Amino acid sequence: MPASSRTKAFAAYLFFALGAILVLLLSRKDRFAVFHARQSLILSGAALLAVTIWVVLAYPLAWIPLLGPPLASSTFGLVIAAFIMLIVLWAMGMVYALQAKEKRVPLIGNAVKRWR
Repeated sequence: MPASSRTKAFAAYLFFALGAILVLLLSRKDRFAVFHARQSLILSGAALLAVTIWVVLAYPLAWIPLLGPPLASSTFGLVIAAFIMLIVLWAMGMVYALQAKEKRVPLIGNAVKRWR
């Protein structure tokens, strides 16, 4: 595995969605880098989705008298848990990229498999 492929794959994780999009646009023929860029893009989308779902759920909850604000703010704990999980998955992807392994990270690996 050339070092340039590993570097591109690592950069796809390091620079989140922007890095993944750049790798997908500029290195389409590098199968290894594209594989990791797809994983990174799905992880970035999952992070954005977690925050979006929280906003959609918490905003209406905040308007319920007395119980709403504590419920809305407590749901933020779910977002923190999702982000901790995503950080672990990002780190796993970075390690796989540096080790030149085309290995899927847990939970989102099947989405990457279908995206070919």
